[in-house]
Amino acid sequence: MARQHSLRSIPHFIIYGANGRVMAEGRNAAEQVRRWLGAEDRQPEKPVEAEGTGAAAEATSLPAGIAFASEQDERMALCTIDPDGGDLARVALVAGERTRMDFSPNGGKVVFNSKRDGNWEVYVMDTAGTNLVRLTHHPADDLSPAWSPDGSKIAWQSKRSGTLQIHAMNSDGTDQTQLTHVSWSYEPFWSPDGSKIGFTSHRDGYFEIYVMNADGTNPARLTHSRGRDFGADWSPDGSKILFMSNRDTGATRIGGETEIYVMNADGTKQTRLTEHPRADLSAVWSPDGEAIAFVSDRDGDREIYVMTADGANEVNITNSPEAQDNYPAWLPDQ
Repeated sequence: MARQHSLRSIPHFIIYGANGRVMAEGRNAAEQVRRWLGAEDRQPEKPVEAEGTGAAAEATSLPAGIAFASEQDERMALCTIDPDGGDLARVALVAGERTRMDFSPNGGKVVFNSKRDGNWEVYVMDTAGTNLVRLTHHPADDLSPAWSPDGSKIAWQSKRSGTLQIHAMNSDGTDQTQLTHVSWSYEPFWSPDGSKIGFTSHRDGYFEIYVMNADGTNPARLTHSRGRDFGADWSPDGSKILFMSNRDTGATRIGGETEIYVMNADGTKQTRLTEHPRADLSAVWSPDGEAIAFVSDRDGDREIYVMTADGANEVNITNSPEAQDNYPAWLPDQ
């Protein structure tokens, strides 16, 4: 049975309001985080006081496990939890907005989107919450960043050309290049060798999964359904791709009955893994390819679940009924 998680320690944190301004830091911030997440009322083992710009005084790596965004009372916390649902959940950042994230291959940095400066932009920082850098500067929304396997590039989606398109840049924000030029191409994800980028597109009249070379050439369609196929993730060994779809459920919106599927990397052998009347979303492979983390609202609120790669043994690992938990991301093996 999944246990309700608690925060054993909170070594690094910054709390922002919805306008992006720092609301609280240090010990008082930690107490706020505990109240928001419904965690046990205990002091952090070694709280770190922030100074000046709101950055943590020291930088350390996050623990192994699954990172996720937890929202309660319109506040967002970036947390980690053990894959077995144990009670270790360490807060790295609290922000006043929903955020998607991806970790650098060495686990030392996290890239995410934020609207703290007025509109959605792509930012990167150390996983300790230090050295925040804004990578994009454009009035159009920049979203869904994804780090390349070698850490040198970041792909993301933007409407800066008028419609959603896939872009790529160096990990320091330089050399920003548009890769797709056909309407509605978004949600980029990398092949494990970095040679290809997958994405969702509506270019042929339906939302389908495509792959292309990392320079944007030779796009190829992998799925062919009249449902909505989206939110894909490549397996670590490169052989399979996870994706979400409502193709078999008749759901008319993403929040309806959406299920998790898997297929070979060439689009063959498309197989349904989950079957539940509520939404199963945001599926991501574990670093060893043996497990899948995903989001589901099957228990009445959005929680993080883990299952084996064949869709068996589904377990709610966050079990936090007062919060909405989203956007799981496995932390790289360190």
